[in-house]
Amino acid sequence: LRRLNMRDMIENNASIIKRTKLLEPKCLPLVETATYDWLLPGEDYELEIPDVIYVKYGIGVAHGKLTCTNYQIRFDAYDKELCVNGENHVEIPLFAIDKVNKIGDLLSSFFAGQSEHGYAIELECKDMRLIKFSFVPYCNSRSKVLSWLSKNIAPCNRLFTNQYIDNCNISSSLYDIYDPILEYSRLGIKQTDGPWRLSLANHNYALCPTYPAKLLVPSCATDEILFESSKFRTKGRIPVCCWRHPENGAALCRSSQPRVGIVGNQCNFDQFLILSIQQASVASHPDVAPPDITESLAEIDQFGPPPLIIFDPRPRVNAVANTVVGAGFESSQIYRNCQVRFLGIANIHAVRESYSKMRNFCNSRIPKENVPSAALNTDWFQHLTTIFNGANQIANKIRKGVSALIHCSDGWDRTTQLISLVQLLLDPFYRTLKGFILLIEKEWLSYGHKFADRCRTNIKEDVKSQERSPIFLQFLDCVYHLISTFPECFEFNEKLLRELLIHVHSCKYSTFLHNCERERKEFLQKKKVIISLWVFIFNNASHYCYEGYDPQQADKKLFFNASKLQAWPLYPAPKAI
Repeated sequence: LRRLNMRDMIENNASIIKRTKLLEPKCLPLVETATYDWLLPGEDYELEIPDVIYVKYGIGVAHGKLTCTNYQIRFDAYDKELCVNGENHVEIPLFAIDKVNKIGDLLSSFFAGQSEHGYAIELECKDMRLIKFSFVPYCNSRSKVLSWLSKNIAPCNRLFTNQYIDNCNISSSLYDIYDPILEYSRLGIKQTDGPWRLSLANHNYALCPTYPAKLLVPSCATDEILFESSKFRTKGRIPVCCWRHPENGAALCRSSQPRVGIVGNQCNFDQFLILSIQQASVASHPDVAPPDITESLAEIDQFGPPPLIIFDPRPRVNAVANTVVGAGFESSQIYRNCQVRFLGIANIHAVRESYSKMRNFCNSRIPKENVPSAALNTDWFQHLTTIFNGANQIANKIRKGVSALIHCSDGWDRTTQLISLVQLLLDPFYRTLKGFILLIEKEWLSYGHKFADRCRTNIKEDVKSQERSPIFLQFLDCVYHLISTFPECFEFNEKLLRELLIHVHSCKYSTFLHNCERERKEFLQKKKVIISLWVFIFNNASHYCYEGYDPQQADKKLFFNASKLQAWPLYPAPKAI
């Protein structure tokens, strides 16, 4: 600053004044009457900032006003020049904002060389959007928005669903759309006799706090065995059956990693539980020929139990590293006729980093010839490829009558992705609208995917940001590729996936607010009623159904070729220059 003489300062000020005049209200089309007919029940207006520019790819797209409510930030263009999905406004639910970046300051805006839109804020969103708003320098409009945002985005104790519930007339919540008794009965599992039973050992969540209250386990495995096995599995997440092939009886199971450690700890109760699963899968279909053991496992005991493959989504090196902290993976020498196969799927931290790269890529200006390489450098498509390769492998073995157990470290991220995709590949029911919602209720909500932590909608401030990871978004991306490749096999369309992506972060509904079934029940007991997203979807079912759905194609065997991956059209497309 000392080097600036008086002439320089005058010239710079004149340039700044010239630029800021572009934003003066008198130069813009004015809104005759401020209307807020878009406000939801319980949504309150809190702050309004006029003369804001919506910036995309570094270019001012439209002038308008920014309205801040207890639910969202909304930008309304002063005219119809802005068109996003056919609308002249942009909505960002507060809890869908991952991070707020302040761009430029008064000192930098003082210099003429700075961009016209250099005095701005940038919102890093959880749905691949990167939204930038430019403000008039030398006024406090930006500071007002920044101050307000610091108090109203996660983590904070302002969950909009609380206000929404209190201001809605609710006749039914449809929260209990998933009934495990009905679902397992659909799979042909009898409650009175047979090789499987529905255990209530976790009715008070003492067995495993993050598992559902009702668990499908082998009939010969007593509740005492389940409790002993839970001591040997991280977070107490024991091996349980989630789905059974209707024709050959092969069981699809899930759990967390065993506590074997470096010294190779063993648990007879856990071994018995795995053995019981192997035997139950065959006992349920005694008339079906046993699977071809020669292709099931590399080494097998001809006189041992039916084969079972343990699919570990982790890279092998990561699983080995976990033995240092007392965990790890099963040994085929201890678990008879079991084989562990590592799938090399990245952990939540690698996915979070890849998502950040992908979001920057989707919202950037890139030379046309560099677009393919820039997309590959995000690693996003590589992660999707490993997930699909794993799901295809598991589905193939299940079709051949070989039971499978899936577990990563804690069994609530990669395990949930895989077990859900496998069931979509194998069971036509889950490709219907009701079936897909039931699948999410069963595998994601009841079996404890940590939505509050992964989506960072948790109101607890002590939750680390490292817990945030777009695991559910990644799953929805995979489902998009399935319905776009086999559209006639799916009753629902892409609009449903978009709706889910919005409301997994919006906190408008109570569906995705918590980390497990236990937390949701505690919330329900406190509020007495909840508003489920499924109510809204079923009331507008025609909007989410694909007209070309052909039930005759329902039994088609699905296998996705991961070489056909492409960017989900929901994501912003990079601007090629």
